[in-house]
Amino acid sequence: MKVTSIDVLLYYPNLIGYARVICLFIALFYATNEPEKHWRQSVIFYLAGFAGDAVDGLAARHFNQS
Repeated sequence: MKVTSIDVLLYYPNLIGYARVICLFIALFYATNEPEKHWRQSVIFYLAGFAGDAVDGLAARHFNQS
């Protein structure tokens, strides 16, 4: 089976990576808009993006998509 570039874009680790980037932008949004009010949301989204780094590595190895 031939793997196309579209297939690679939709690999599970890449999808997790896209979600990580979105989480980091959301964290930045909360951190810059009234940080004294939204700091918890900022930290939660930042940690979710950070944790995604470990998860995408595990997914890549599990599904042989490295």
